[in-house]
Amino acid sequence: MSFYAQATERIRSRAVRGSIWVLLGITASKLVRGLTTLILARLFLQPPEFGLFAIVTAFLSGILALSDVGISTVVIRHPQGDDPTILDTAFLMQAGRGLLLFALAVPLAFPFAAFYHQPRVSWLATAGALEIAIRGFTSPYVWTLARGVRTDKLALLNVYADVTSLIVSLVWASISPTVWCLVAGKVISALVYVVASHLMAKGIRFPRWDRATAREILTFAAGMLLSSITFFLVVEGQRLALAKFISVVELGCFALAMSISTLPDQFVGNLVEKIFFPMVSKSIAEDRGRAGYQFRKVRLLVLLASSVMSVGFIVLGRCVTHIVLGPKYEMAGWMVQMLGVRASFMLFSCVASYMLFALGFSKYAAMGNSSKLIFLATGFTVAFSWFGLREAMWVITVAPLAAYLPLLIGLYKHFRKSLRLELASAAALLLVTVATAFIVYTSGRI
Repeated sequence: MSFYAQATERIRSRAVRGSIWVLLGITASKLVRGLTTLILARLFLQPPEFGLFAIVTAFLSGILALSDVGISTVVIRHPQGDDPTILDTAFLMQAGRGLLLFALAVPLAFPFAAFYHQPRVSWLATAGALEIAIRGFTSPYVWTLARGVRTDKLALLNVYADVTSLIVSLVWASISPTVWCLVAGKVISALVYVVASHLMAKGIRFPRWDRATAREILTFAAGMLLSSITFFLVVEGQRLALAKFISVVELGCFALAMSISTLPDQFVGNLVEKIFFPMVSKSIAEDRGRAGYQFRKVRLLVLLASSVMSVGFIVLGRCVTHIVLGPKYEMAGWMVQMLGVRASFMLFSCVASYMLFALGFSKYAAMGNSSKLIFLATGFTVAFSWFGLREAMWVITVAPLAAYLPLLIGLYKHFRKSLRLELASAAALLLVTVATAFIVYTSGRI
């Protein structure tokens, strides 16, 4: 067997093994998180509690986005990402960032709560910011596992944290059924994740700072930071905008619908992030032809998953939501249908996005998020000026298409041979979605 064939076989074997562990880990995590949400919604919490937690989550996501320099992305795609000097410097930057963000979040939480006329949010956001500070001390061993596609240990880390969140949230809710159970679950699970990451690394050693490595990370940061900020404004900004125009009850239903609709998206998206991205990053440095083969395989698999998602949510979204959440969350049913289509579009586009990241181009994701932000801002202005919530949901549903167009430009410039397959796949997904929606609409189920 030739050296090329042996290398290909090793990569294929690693991908299969990694995919199995990612599937097992994500399945376990999603089951635990879904079970937590279901029990809390059915037995303990009312829609306004989820609405408040959505506002808090958006606030903390904004704090994170303001300083996301793509540390983990740099380490994973760096040719010498296993070098202790790179890992140490990245860890110190990550830890310092976490502490700085916590110090920033505390004073900002109070005017933020006043802006939304929700005084409870101030203390909820302050306590929730502890998660940011704690996660900053995650062991750099996690990056080493990601580079080596050691998804078995990464899966265990996430399961440990999710099970802890489940236990803490349910115990707290049984004593005091308020939004605080969600915040407490997040903070304690972060602590468990960090401690477990260092235990897996078999101890803590004193990290060393390297100025050249820090400069390299910050060089990559410009495009990554812009991408992160625009991504926040697109994803969480829509919650913040909705919170100003709709009631807390409606926001709570929206938050639960968003959580349900993104479960499959996160499931498959994690496979793309944790398997495809590290592997194609290595392949680009070694053999660009192999990288193209990996792209084609993943593109077709994700097209199939996106199509199944879109059809499934349109056909089953409303009735499943009614069965799972009960009548007090009836409004969430039609939201799940629309947000499920949105999630399928986002899942579809992530392959192109990670391919461009692997090639070293983060600006197209930033351009995509900027386009989507402009579309959302314009759409929300029209929807809430002349129409209402349902029309605003249509804006949210089709907004991912605005973010996808710059990614096509990036593929055209830097990976042109994949463009025909990409365009054909996009057309197939749109056709399946529109046809399904038309059939279901004419049958009176939308």
